[in-house]
Amino acid sequence: MALISFFSLATCATAKKLDKVPPTGITEAYYQNWVAGVQGGGSGTNIFIKTSSQDIVLDSVYFHNKVAKLSAQQSMPLFYIGRFSNDMNKEWENTNKNHTKRSEIKASEMANFPFQLKTNECVVSYMQDEKRKYFKISELEKKASDEYPVSRKKADNKI
Repeated sequence: MALISFFSLATCATAKKLDKVPPTGITEAYYQNWVAGVQGGGSGTNIFIKTSSQDIVLDSVYFHNKVAKLSAQQSMPLFYIGRFSNDMNKEWENTNKNHTKRSEIKASEMANFPFQLKTNECVVSYMQDEKRKYFKISELEKKASDEYPVSRKKADNKI
């Protein structure tokens, strides 16, 4: 189970205030990298957060200098997933112009990122009593990567 810690950030005007008292009901939190089974199919990281209470509604997760919406699964409404894609295993034009543009975007995103987090930390945004609040999860567990298999049709075409 992930350890949850809470701090106040007052270092800059764009920093969000983290709750000193955690919301009740977070039972598990972990992240898992994934890679598509076909070249150019993409890759990324998913964050999974399980809750035991409907008193809070998780909204977004801040992780590795990115932000993703958390979505509850229809079949399991207390199980949230945040999906982050990355540039690995994507088809890109190999020109210096595109490379420079991607680097500039990432640098500007990092400058506006409101939290200083370690590799295994994330901040969760949630709604409670019609107010947006934030809390930090420290020591977020990393599970083994998912490497999706190549589809049978694609594999047959390569024979």
